[in-house]
Amino acid sequence: MALTCKVEIVSGPNAGASFQFKQDEVFVIGRGNDSHTRIQDPTLSRVHCRIDWEHGRPVLVDVSSSGGTYLNGKKVERGELKNEDIIAIGVSRLLFSLSGTGTSPFRGESPGLVNNPLLSASQPKPQVTDDQDLIGHVIANYRVDGLISQGSSSVVYRAWDQENNRAVALKVLSPSADSPEEQKDRFVRAMKTTLNLKHPHIVQLYAAGKTGPHLWCAMEYVQGDSLSKMIEWIGIGNSLQWKEVFIVAAQIGRALHEAEKRKIIHRNVTPNNILRRSKDSCHLLGDLMLAKALEGNQAREITKPGQIVGELPYLPPERTYPNANVDERSDLYGLGATLYGLITGKAPGAGKSPIEIIQSIRSKEPMKPSLFQKDINKEFEETVMRLIAKSPDDRYPSSRSLLIDLQRIAEEHKLDMDWASWVG
Repeated sequence: MALTCKVEIVSGPNAGASFQFKQDEVFVIGRGNDSHTRIQDPTLSRVHCRIDWEHGRPVLVDVSSSGGTYLNGKKVERGELKNEDIIAIGVSRLLFSLSGTGTSPFRGESPGLVNNPLLSASQPKPQVTDDQDLIGHVIANYRVDGLISQGSSSVVYRAWDQENNRAVALKVLSPSADSPEEQKDRFVRAMKTTLNLKHPHIVQLYAAGKTGPHLWCAMEYVQGDSLSKMIEWIGIGNSLQWKEVFIVAAQIGRALHEAEKRKIIHRNVTPNNILRRSKDSCHLLGDLMLAKALEGNQAREITKPGQIVGELPYLPPERTYPNANVDERSDLYGLGATLYGLITGKAPGAGKSPIEIIQSIRSKEPMKPSLFQKDINKEFEETVMRLIAKSPDDRYPSSRSLLIDLQRIAEEHKLDMDWASWVG
C-alpha cells in the first residue's frame, strides 16, 4: 500500500489547514492558483516550493522562491524529507508527516520518526560529542530529531523523551568555555527549582542537566510559533484585531502574575519568548526556568562575554544601561512592547543601527497604536502605552494591577473570559 503524506500548516495566516496526497504524487506549495495550498501568506511566491519523489523518497524542492525555503531551520534548494520535518516558508510553518504500511525505503532510518518502534533500545545509539551538530544523537535520555530554532547562545531541538515516550523541546546552551564546572552545576540546580511550576500559560520544564560541555533543559513541546512571526506578518500590511491582542495581554499577564508570586523576574519578555499553540491558539511564556537560573551574577558568569540577551527593539529603557536593576515592571514593558508590535507590526524601539535603536528606546515616544488601527479600544490603547512608559514608575506597579484593569475592560465590552482566579 502506498504511503499517505500530509502537510499541515501549524503557524501563519492559514494555521490549521492540512492537505493529503499519495506517494509519488507531486505536491506544489505556494499562494497562487497553480499551487495545491493557496496559502494566504503574502510573503510567499505564487509557486514557492514543491514535494517531488526520487526512488520512492519525498524531496523538498525550492522553486526559485523570493524568500527561500527552509527545512528544519536550514535553507535548502533541495532536501530529503522525513517524517515530522518542519518546512518554513515566509511567515508560515508546515509540518510534513507520513502514514501507511507501504514498502518505504526510509522506514526506521529517519530521526524525524519520533515514536518508531524500529528504533529499539537494543540498537546502538550515537552519543553526543563536544562540538558537532546534535541531530541524530542522544543526550541524556533524549533522542535529538530535528532543529526548531537557533540563537546566539542556544539551540532548540525537537527531541523524543525515550523514558516517558513524549516529544519535547530540548534547549542546549553554549556556555562560555571558561565557565567553571561548579558554576555550571549551580546553573542547572537553579533551573531545577522551577520543575514544580505548572501553569496553563507557562511552558513547563521537564528536566535539566549537564552532558559534556552542554547545559540543557527539556521543556514542553509546543506545536506552533513565536509571536515574532505574527508581528512579521502584520508588518507587511496585515492586521490583528485589538480583541485578539487583548487575549495575549490577559494570558501572558496571568503568566507574569504567577512569576511574580514566585519572585521570578523573566528579564526577556519578547515576541520570541511567547509561543502561540496551533491547536487552541493559547499563548505560553517560555524560558522562565532560564530566568531563575540567570539571577544575580549568573548571566554574566555563564554566558559568553559581550553576548546581548534579548531582542533589542523590545527591551525596556532601563535594560539599555550597564548593570541595570530590573524588576517586574521591566517584564511588563516587554509584554507591552509585544502587544504594541502585534497591533502595529513594529517594535517600540526603531532605528537603522543598535545605537539608533537604543536612543529611540530611551527618548523617543512611539506612535500611538490608534494611528495604525483606528478601531482599537481607547482604554486598551492607554493600557498598552502605560506598559511601555519610559520610566518604570509610570508603568503598572505589578501584573496584578494590570490584570485588574484588563478585567474591567473585558467586562465593559462583554469579552468572554474566565477571570475567577486570575487576580488573586
